Amino acid sequence: MFKSIVRRLNSEISIDLGTANTIVSIKDVGIVVEQPSVIAVSENPRQIVAVGSQAKQLIGRAPPNVRVIRPLRDGQISEPEYASKMLELFLRMARTAGSAWLGRRPIMLICLPSNSSGIEKRAIREAGHAVGAKEVHLIEEPLAAAVGSGLDVEKPQGNLLVDIGGGTTDVAVISLGQIVESKSVRVAGDVFDQAIINYVSEKYRCKIGEATAEYIKTNIGTVIEETTETFVDIRAQNIAQNVPQRFSLSSAEILAPLTTGAKLICGAVKETMERCPPELASDIAGLGMMMTGGGALLRGMDTLISKETGLHVTIAENPLQCVAKGCEIVLSKRLSGMFLPE
Repeated sequence: MFKSIVRRLNSEISIDLGTANTIVSIKDVGIVVEQPSVIAVSENPRQIVAVGSQAKQLIGRAPPNVRVIRPLRDGQISEPEYASKMLELFLRMARTAGSAWLGRRPIMLICLPSNSSGIEKRAIREAGHAVGAKEVHLIEEPLAAAVGSGLDVEKPQGNLLVDIGGGTTDVAVISLGQIVESKSVRVAGDVFDQAIINYVSEKYRCKIGEATAEYIKTNIGTVIEETTETFVDIRAQNIAQNVPQRFSLSSAEILAPLTTGAKLICGAVKETMERCPPELASDIAGLGMMMTGGGALLRGMDTLISKETGLHVTIAENPLQCVAKGCEIVLSKRLSGMFLPE
């Protein structure tokens, strides 16, 4: 009884440390931080200039002595030191925003990209303890996403989860609260953005940045042929003349570049299903698959995967927040079997 009282007194914090965005949620408060996973650092003197949305605004605009860093790339923590510092600053934001945390030592569950190394895991744990966490637990992203999407992963049945994030797409077959079969491919939001950048460079001889590519993808991006074209007006830099240029870009134009990456994701789903035990594959054939992550919102992605695999595809409600929500559920229910080992 005493332990249950202590648990109620301790605040619980769930964190989705993603390639594109980081989300921090506090039990009984909700999401208190939802920021791009970006940090800006000046070289001389060496100090943090900005973090989150303020740092993202500096991409392509920062002076020479300021590095704008995305500590997570291709689904991996590429710079553990800055990932740890970024997380620490986000947690300090959460401390300010979440009154339920004030004066308490929280219990944290942090979601990490699949295949994170021991050094990366240790750096993230240390960041949690640095802001006063009593306990810091870790969980793999596909498992948290599956729980947050509403899949009943604790049952002895096959659940197929496809999480299309910023750096990677994770395909996982889950049963009895564990990942049975999985595949991670470095094809996701960043690859789609780069495909648009390359297309504009080759077709229009113009240079655009990550922010513009993301804007194009969000507004007119599609991976299936549509009866009606949509357009966006773009301002870019002409490579040959080095002058500003304006032009209109259509959804039909970027269909092929985006579809190339989307079909690689379909291939990862097929490969995972081929390795899946027959009984679980039979379950999935009847239940279909669940899609989460920002890439699930790319127009036509669900239709294309369904057509390529023959599976029914469901897009989770609020796919961008499934991981954070899943962390919250796992932590509140103390499903310790889903935690990564210390």
